[in-house]
Amino acid sequence: MSDKILEKYRKVSESMEMELSLDNYILLPDTKIKINIFLKPKYSFKLGTLDQKIIVKLTQFEKSEFQNDDDLTTKIIDNLLIEKSYVKHFPDIISKKILVKDIELEVPSPNNNIFKPTFEFRKSDINIFVRHLLTVEIPGLEIMDSIGVIICKLPEKFYKIEKKNSNIFKDEHVNTIFGLKNEGKISYNISLKKQIYNPKEEIPINICINSTELKNINVESNEIILQKKIIIYKFPLNIEEKIVMDKQTFTELTFDKKIIKINTQLKFSNKDIPELTEKEIEKYTDFDENFLERDDNRTQLNPSMNGNIFKCEYKIKINLVFDDIFRKTKYEFFIIDIYDLYNINPESIPDYLKQYFIIKENKIHKSLDEKDKKDTNNEEKNKDETNNIDTDGFVVIDYNDFINTIEGKK
Repeated sequence: MSDKILEKYRKVSESMEMELSLDNYILLPDTKIKINIFLKPKYSFKLGTLDQKIIVKLTQFEKSEFQNDDDLTTKIIDNLLIEKSYVKHFPDIISKKILVKDIELEVPSPNNNIFKPTFEFRKSDINIFVRHLLTVEIPGLEIMDSIGVIICKLPEKFYKIEKKNSNIFKDEHVNTIFGLKNEGKISYNISLKKQIYNPKEEIPINICINSTELKNINVESNEIILQKKIIIYKFPLNIEEKIVMDKQTFTELTFDKKIIKINTQLKFSNKDIPELTEKEIEKYTDFDENFLERDDNRTQLNPSMNGNIFKCEYKIKINLVFDDIFRKTKYEFFIIDIYDLYNINPESIPDYLKQYFIIKENKIHKSLDEKDKKDTNNEEKNKDETNNIDTDGFVVIDYNDFINTIEGKK
């Protein structure tokens, strides 16, 4: 594989050396790659044809590699994303260095089903990635060279993400583990502010639990987990890797005949947020026989991504744990979209891409935020007259407050 990729994407000329340079090696989808081509003759020679075709290509490589005991499974897909040809006029005698400018290639749109963002994930037994290679060929000079680029992930468009639920409301009966006994009814409302995040953002989550109609059991604790899930498609069973990014547990929730409200924020740790320095970028641009091999020196880039042979998704799990061994924990979850612009200055984002950053907030969550402010003000004014209790990040509210909250009323 190593020798074959060099033969396919690099050709050394006997008469000419070629070097490629880009204005930027970190790119956004739906933008242009600006390419500079430096040609240096090894000796002076006469060019037979003055008009030379220059072919520019962008290729995407997707690889999954998993080792289980002595079994190593490797799968790789390469897709030509885009190709464009230019015709440039050259001098009759080539004796000096030549700089070819005004060569551009468009990065595919995120709506292209084949195109995926640059991706890197490794563990001891897992190696998966999506890498991108820019290739320039001048057939008349029998020369070709390639250089790697990093392509960021844009946020998923709001009209797609709206199809996913950002609010969960349940009002249902609770049975014992074998369904033999009804323990009453529980109601809860769980909401996210939005479903699209940059890993540098906090992820607010609101939870309201009404357990007033439960009989002999209570909600003992509530777990909130931010999780990254890697799935490698492998027959007959997929390989799954789950990584907990943040976890919070709220205990002592057994307030008799009360409504419990939890407001908190999940967040990524600094080690989960990639920082691409100039030295780090060089690791992605170098094209050699190891371009498609495992490279533990590369920063791990893990935006949400659904590829052909693997995917990465981010999930927020909410576990309601009952204080009865005969009752299973209730589970709820949200799938969220994680994007990252890495070192791109937000001010440099073209106007036509700003539509991706129009992210609608959940109306129910917004009404909860407004109510929180109102409740806080009321608490400060009426500390001696209220039954609200602040304890470790959650407050207890009455039934009318709960109904008003889940209906979005102020």
